[in-house]
Amino acid sequence: MTSLETMALYRHIGESLLFAYAQTSDTKNPQAARDILSDAVVVFGDTRLESPEAIEAHFTKLWSPPEPHRHAITNVQVFEGRAADTFVLTANYERDEFRPDPVRTTLGVYTVTVAKVGDSWRIRELNINRIWHQP
Repeated sequence: MTSLETMALYRHIGESLLFAYAQTSDTKNPQAARDILSDAVVVFGDTRLESPEAIEAHFTKLWSPPEPHRHAITNVQVFEGRAADTFVLTANYERDEFRPDPVRTTLGVYTVTVAKVGDSWRIRELNINRIWHQP
């Protein structure tokens, strides 16, 4: 069983990585998403993205509408991974678009697998599960 101190460290690392990804979305920066997710497989609904180029192309298209948006991330939970230096984080997310007033457009769940790669912690898989979406 992993110690409380290690689980707290995992939570801190996982939240930092997830919030960095959300920031790339909120600023509509597909190049930054590519960088953050370059070691990851991204599963977005039925789409599976397995290369940095595919990740950048997907988010370039997804974030092309001009309306700004913001994410709120809640209910973060951290679980031990199956391998050493690996853990899984889940979180709910909400996305609001500004049209110009805020309109809730998406509710979903992130499932993030994080592992140590060399000396760095990296997202290895990001599963984005939209539960509800209003175009």
